[in-house]
Amino acid sequence: MTPAMVGLPCKLTFSGLTNSAQAQLQTAPPMIQASSRLCRIYGSTSSIPLLSRVRVVRAAAWLAATRPRTLGASLVPVAVGTAYAWRKIDGISWGTFALCLCFASLMQIGANFANDYYDFRRGADGQDRIGPARAVASGDIKPRTMQICALAVLSVGFVVGLFLLWVSHGGWPLLAVGVASVVCALAYTSGPWPLAYLGLGDLFVILFFGLIAVLVTHYVQLSAAGYEWEQAPWIPALGVGLVINNLLVVNNHRDAETDRL
Repeated sequence: MTPAMVGLPCKLTFSGLTNSAQAQLQTAPPMIQASSRLCRIYGSTSSIPLLSRVRVVRAAAWLAATRPRTLGASLVPVAVGTAYAWRKIDGISWGTFALCLCFASLMQIGANFANDYYDFRRGADGQDRIGPARAVASGDIKPRTMQICALAVLSVGFVVGLFLLWVSHGGWPLLAVGVASVVCALAYTSGPWPLAYLGLGDLFVILFFGLIAVLVTHYVQLSAAGYEWEQAPWIPALGVGLVINNLLVVNNHRDAETDRL
């Protein structure tokens, strides 16, 4: 049995489908359409079983939902904070660096998932969207699934933050940073007063991706090495925040019309 093509821009054929596989195919079109990029990269996928293709497309949808092109916003402040700590101590702790990067990345990915879900709830990411299609609005990922995953990723990130607090003996200030990071990641586009829709998005990007991310990384590296926190790099931290905020400025400029509610 060879069903017809499913509308991909590359050649994709299915053969030997069981009834259950055909049933799954009926729910796959939104995700299969999203796999056109994979097809352009890898060419024909006719040799891959149908269910494996669906799993690949689902994985691609989740990868796209993390917004991988923007994840450098997590790496840069951690790298800058570590570099400034390196100037004072003999050698940095790469384990601490990895924990800081993991925490920052999970917070950003969790915020992206939450943004994907709550923007869909508000009707901000419709068919007239100019930028990349959002996973929930395009039907690739169910809203409830995205909501649960956003909370799960932020929870894992918070646990990483607790471990970082234990390693660096950071105390209550680091705990406050962890709680504020989770709350603001959710409050960015959710709740009765979403930060992004109140014009506060730029402020919080500069604060969390610049000042907090750079200074906390610097503090943690020095604390882990047994040094006092002195001469905090406030100016470089502010500069990093302003540069990273350009991502938000470009995004807001592109979506200005479709984000009007």
